[in-house]
Amino acid sequence: MAASSRLRTPIAVATAIAITVATGLPVAAADQNYYWRWSDGSRQSQRTFTQAEYGIPSNLPSLIVTADPASPSRYVYLQFLRDGKWTTESQARSNARGIASIDVDPLCEDSWCNSTFAYRLKIGGQTARLDVTYAAR
Repeated sequence: MAASSRLRTPIAVATAIAITVATGLPVAAADQNYYWRWSDGSRQSQRTFTQAEYGIPSNLPSLIVTADPASPSRYVYLQFLRDGKWTTESQARSNARGIASIDVDPLCEDSWCNSTFAYRLKIGGQTARLDVTYAAR
């Protein structure tokens, strides 16, 4: 992608990353492309995870973020929106192949949540929005 056609605003980049999931086209920023998917192969930006189906948190799929070209030691943040602010739920570091795996957490205190969360993946100046619903039995 030519430098003049690169996306420059975080909102545009977030939209483009969501489109990447559906179309498989890369999103460029600072000569770095990032792709994300769920470890179960899904590319949906809206998911529902129920305790009845998954049982325990470790059975949930992870989010896989891949940098192209490979960029090791980049931090990927999974954040959720609370009171108008993004709060980091977890973070992961990309490996030598530029891949990071990051888990979602369905627990609210010690019990499975019954709520929908607005999430975003953040790496460098790029973000991608996700909505995840957790439901107890």
